[in-house]
Amino acid sequence: MALSNADLANQIQKYWADLDADRQQWLNYLTGTTNGGPNGNGTYPLTQRTTGTTTMVKCPARVSWEANQVLVSPDLNGVGPHLIADSYYNTKFIINATSTATVTLPRTAPTGTLLIMRGAGAPIKLQPQSGGATLRNWQNHNGSAGSFALITAIVEGNVGGTAATWTLDGTTGVIA
Repeated sequence: MALSNADLANQIQKYWADLDADRQQWLNYLTGTTNGGPNGNGTYPLTQRTTGTTTMVKCPARVSWEANQVLVSPDLNGVGPHLIADSYYNTKFIINATSTATVTLPRTAPTGTLLIMRGAGAPIKLQPQSGGATLRNWQNHNGSAGSFALITAIVEGNVGGTAATWTLDGTTGVIA
Protein backbone atom coordinates (compact mmCIF):
# COMPACT_ATOMS: atom_id res chain seq x y z
CA MET A 1 0.00 0.00 0.00
CA ALA A 2 1.54 3.22 -1.11
CA LEU A 3 1.52 6.34 1.04
CA SER A 4 0.12 9.49 -0.39
CA ASN A 5 2.33 12.55 -0.45
CA ALA A 6 0.16 14.10 2.29
CA ASP A 7 0.50 11.00 4.55
CA LEU A 8 4.25 10.90 4.00
CA ALA A 9 4.54 14.60 4.80
CA ASN A 10 2.50 14.08 8.02
CA GLN A 11 4.75 11.20 9.12
CA ILE A 12 7.89 13.24 8.47
CA GLN A 13 6.40 16.19 10.34
CA LYS A 14 5.51 13.91 13.32
CA TYR A 15 9.02 12.45 13.30
CA TRP A 16 10.60 15.92 13.49
CA ALA A 17 8.15 17.01 16.22
CA ASP A 18 8.97 13.87 18.28
CA LEU A 19 12.69 14.45 17.73
CA ASP A 20 12.34 18.06 18.93
CA ALA A 21 10.37 16.89 21.99
CA ASP A 22 13.03 14.28 22.79
CA ARG A 23 15.80 16.83 22.48
CA GLN A 24 13.94 19.23 24.76
CA GLN A 25 13.37 16.49 27.37
CA TRP A 26 17.05 15.51 27.30
CA LEU A 27 18.15 19.15 27.50
CA ASN A 28 15.88 19.71 30.51
CA TYR A 29 17.15 16.50 32.14
CA LEU A 30 20.86 17.19 31.53
CA THR A 31 20.68 20.82 32.67
CA GLY A 32 18.18 20.17 35.46
CA THR A 33 18.58 21.41 39.02
CA THR A 34 18.37 19.54 42.31
CA ASN A 35 14.92 21.00 43.08
CA GLY A 36 13.75 21.44 39.50
CA GLY A 37 11.50 19.48 37.21
CA PRO A 38 7.73 19.35 37.14
CA ASN A 39 7.53 17.90 40.68
CA GLY A 40 10.21 20.17 42.19
CA ASN A 41 12.31 17.18 43.29
CA GLY A 42 15.05 17.06 40.66
CA THR A 43 13.33 14.44 38.49
CA TYR A 44 12.55 15.04 34.85
CA PRO A 45 10.36 13.17 32.36
CA LEU A 46 12.00 11.09 29.65
CA THR A 47 9.66 9.47 27.13
CA GLN A 48 10.26 6.21 25.28
CA ARG A 49 8.74 7.12 21.91
CA THR A 50 8.16 3.55 20.72
CA THR A 51 5.97 2.71 23.74
CA GLY A 52 4.87 6.18 24.80
CA THR A 53 5.99 5.42 28.36
CA THR A 54 7.25 8.41 30.32
CA THR A 55 9.53 7.84 33.31
CA MET A 56 10.62 10.41 35.88
CA VAL A 57 14.44 10.25 36.15
CA LYS A 58 16.74 12.03 38.62
CA CYS A 59 18.85 14.57 36.76
CA PRO A 60 22.67 14.46 37.09
CA ALA A 61 22.66 17.47 39.44
CA ARG A 62 20.18 15.70 41.78
CA VAL A 63 22.17 12.46 41.72
CA SER A 64 25.37 14.34 42.56
CA TRP A 65 23.65 16.34 45.31
CA GLU A 66 22.21 13.19 46.93
CA ALA A 67 25.59 11.46 46.80
CA ASN A 68 27.17 14.33 48.70
CA GLN A 69 24.57 14.79 51.42
CA VAL A 70 25.64 14.58 55.02
CA LEU A 71 22.82 13.75 57.35
CA VAL A 72 23.16 15.34 60.79
CA SER A 73 20.34 14.06 62.90
CA PRO A 74 19.33 15.06 66.43
CA ASP A 75 18.88 11.32 66.99
CA LEU A 76 22.66 10.92 66.76
CA ASN A 77 23.76 13.55 69.23
CA GLY A 78 25.49 12.24 72.33
CA VAL A 79 27.31 9.06 73.19
CA GLY A 80 24.43 6.62 72.56
CA PRO A 81 24.28 3.72 72.08
CA HIS A 82 22.55 4.53 68.79
CA LEU A 83 20.79 1.67 66.98
CA ILE A 84 20.92 2.57 63.30
CA ALA A 85 17.40 2.81 61.85
CA ASP A 86 16.43 1.78 58.31
CA SER A 87 16.26 5.44 57.29
CA TYR A 88 20.04 5.74 57.79
CA TYR A 89 20.92 2.89 55.43
CA ASN A 90 23.10 4.02 52.52
CA THR A 91 23.70 7.49 53.97
CA LYS A 92 26.52 9.51 55.39
CA PHE A 93 26.10 11.00 58.83
CA ILE A 94 27.95 12.75 61.60
CA ILE A 95 27.66 11.84 65.25
CA ASN A 96 28.02 14.84 67.53
CA ALA A 97 29.45 13.71 70.86
CA THR A 98 31.98 14.92 73.40
CA SER A 99 33.15 11.40 74.27
CA THR A 100 33.16 8.06 72.44
CA ALA A 101 29.82 7.47 70.71
CA THR A 102 28.56 3.90 70.41
CA VAL A 103 26.69 2.82 67.28
CA THR A 104 24.85 -0.50 67.27
CA LEU A 105 24.92 -2.17 63.86
CA PRO A 106 21.53 -3.82 63.21
CA ARG A 107 21.34 -7.55 62.60
CA THR A 108 18.49 -7.08 60.09
CA ALA A 109 20.26 -4.70 57.67
CA PRO A 110 20.13 -6.07 54.11
CA THR A 111 23.21 -7.11 52.15
CA GLY A 112 24.84 -4.07 50.53
CA THR A 113 23.79 -1.59 53.22
CA LEU A 114 26.50 1.05 53.50
CA LEU A 115 27.06 3.49 56.35
CA ILE A 116 29.59 6.31 56.12
CA MET A 117 30.26 7.81 59.55
CA ARG A 118 32.38 10.49 61.13
CA GLY A 119 32.48 11.43 64.77
CA ALA A 120 32.44 15.17 65.38
CA GLY A 121 34.41 15.69 68.55
CA ALA A 122 34.91 12.05 69.54
CA PRO A 123 35.61 8.62 68.05
CA ILE A 124 32.87 6.15 67.11
CA LYS A 125 32.67 2.64 68.57
CA LEU A 126 30.73 0.07 66.54
CA GLN A 127 29.01 -2.81 68.24
CA PRO A 128 27.04 -5.51 66.44
CA GLN A 129 23.45 -5.94 67.62
CA SER A 130 23.11 -9.00 69.80
CA GLY A 131 21.29 -11.97 68.38
CA GLY A 132 23.06 -12.29 65.05
CA ALA A 133 25.10 -9.33 63.79
CA THR A 134 28.88 -9.60 63.49
CA LEU A 135 31.63 -7.05 62.79
CA ARG A 136 34.80 -7.79 60.80
CA ASN A 137 37.94 -5.77 60.20
CA TRP A 138 41.29 -7.00 58.93
CA GLN A 139 42.98 -5.62 62.07
CA ASN A 140 40.15 -6.56 64.45
CA HIS A 141 39.32 -2.88 64.95
CA ASN A 142 35.88 -1.88 66.14
CA GLY A 143 35.63 1.86 65.44
CA SER A 144 37.21 5.06 64.21
CA ALA A 145 40.79 5.95 65.00
CA GLY A 146 39.76 9.23 66.63
CA SER A 147 37.77 12.42 66.31
CA PHE A 148 36.83 13.32 62.73
CA ALA A 149 38.14 10.01 61.35
CA LEU A 150 35.96 8.68 58.54
CA ILE A 151 34.84 5.06 58.65
CA THR A 152 32.55 2.91 56.53
CA ALA A 153 30.59 -0.18 57.45
CA ILE A 154 29.00 -2.39 54.80
CA VAL A 155 26.84 -5.49 55.12
CA GLU A 156 28.64 -8.20 53.15
CA GLY A 157 25.89 -10.77 53.74
CA ASN A 158 22.85 -11.48 55.88
CA VAL A 159 21.85 -15.10 56.38
CA GLY A 160 18.10 -15.38 56.91
CA GLY A 161 17.75 -11.60 57.19
CA THR A 162 18.75 -11.63 60.87
CA ALA A 163 22.51 -12.23 60.84
CA ALA A 164 24.14 -9.22 59.16
CA THR A 165 27.90 -9.50 58.67
CA TRP A 166 29.31 -5.96 58.78
CA THR A 167 32.79 -5.11 57.46
CA LEU A 168 34.55 -2.02 58.84
CA ASP A 169 36.94 0.02 56.70
CA GLY A 170 38.53 3.47 56.79
CA THR A 171 40.62 5.16 59.45
CA THR A 172 39.94 2.53 62.08
CA GLY A 173 41.10 1.82 65.59
CA VAL A 174 40.37 -0.24 68.67
CA ILE A 175 37.86 1.48 70.94
CA ALA A 176 37.52 0.11 74.47
